[in-house]
Amino acid sequence: MSQHTTTESGRTEEVAEAYNAGHSVAAIALDLGVKQHTVINHLWKTVQAGQPLRPGGFRQLSQLPPQEQERVLA
Repeated sequence: MSQHTTTESGRTEEVAEAYNAGHSVAAIALDLGVKQHTVINHLWKTVQAGQPLRPGGFRQLSQLPPQEQERVLA
């Protein structure tokens, strides 16, 4: 995750690869010098493009109560 790309699509791919390799949203943001919200936006673009993301990495970022998280993710 150390080589930075400059194109938008390249950055989105870089973020998705790092996330799928097990890096947290916070770690990716720190490594790239961006806000966590920016990383999440790149991950959203990945999902919209139909590309897979590893499950479970977003729950710790949610401010929803556990019951509401279950309802939303069901």
